[in-house]
Amino acid sequence: MEDLARMFTLPWSAYVRLLSVKDGNARRFYEAGALRGGWSVRQLDRQIGSQIYERTALSRSKAVIHRLEDFLLELGGDFSFVGRQRRLRIDQTWYRVDLLFFHRRLRCLVIIDLKLGGLTHADVGQMHMYCNYAREHWTLPDGNPQVGPILCADKGQALARHALEGLPSKIMAANYRTVLPDAELLQSELEKTRRMLETRGTFRGKDLAGGTAGP
Repeated sequence: MEDLARMFTLPWSAYVRLLSVKDGNARRFYEAGALRGGWSVRQLDRQIGSQIYERTALSRSKAVIHRLEDFLLELGGDFSFVGRQRRLRIDQTWYRVDLLFFHRRLRCLVIIDLKLGGLTHADVGQMHMYCNYAREHWTLPDGNPQVGPILCADKGQALARHALEGLPSKIMAANYRTVLPDAELLQSELEKTRRMLETRGTFRGKDLAGGTAGP
């Protein structure tokens, strides 16, 4: 029992509330904030309800999003900018797509999601959810299936992955790979952007759980 008490120092009701937070990074952020700040369960509930994690992540990632937007537009005339932080609602939950482009040669939407931590299965599943939503609500009748690059700026590493598993055929997936920016090129640009912002002191590339949050 003493070992459990040392591992779980917050009140049991606080852990019950934390379990309702689906995103693992967000859950660790709120847990760290509660431990560091001595939040009551009511304060913890208020922080989660105000979405302080999401707002902090958004403010830290804006500079990266703008750089990636410029980088893709500079690659040539295939990318047309559609939107930034595009909102969508699935069931009762609102989400934001970091960047949305239309690729003229492929005639498809390109949905880009930026993650400040490491890539997880949940991130891939979320991207497939975005692609399914886009197919139903954003894709024109004569458009091709959308594609979703996931870019991760984990500390010490940059990672890019094209979510192509939902395409109708391997031939189409192969064609997309030859036309879309290579994952290594995206990783290189993401790493360069992170180093530049670290030099300016505006982006640390570490888990948001190390940030600060008021009660």
